[in-house]
Amino acid sequence: MSKKNKKKAAKQAVVAKAAPKAAPKADDKKVVNKGMLVDAVAEKLEGAVSKKDTKAILDAVLATVVEKVGKGGEVRLVGFGTFKQTHRAARTGRNPQTGAAIQIKASDAFTFRSSIKF
Repeated sequence: MSKKNKKKAAKQAVVAKAAPKAAPKADDKKVVNKGMLVDAVAEKLEGAVSKKDTKAILDAVLATVVEKVGKGGEVRLVGFGTFKQTHRAARTGRNPQTGAAIQIKASDAFTFRSSIKF
């Protein structure tokens, strides 16, 4: 290891010791995972529902949305948005590396359209 790399490693170690990292909160990050969402919802409910129950409720809501949309229905949440299934027709595409034409199969996709209030 060169002197330059040793100095850099020593500096990083000092900085790491000086500033211990706290667990990220949902408000601190741009990307919120499911666990962080459960924590934020449970916090908004101010102890009325436990985190375990909040997770169960969130799981049930998401499973219901997937089930209903998967059967061809729509889930409309006024003020939030609409989940629905769309059909993509078969089409011809291009391989970006070779430029050769390829056939892309028809498929179904889930879509979400946010409401104006969102």
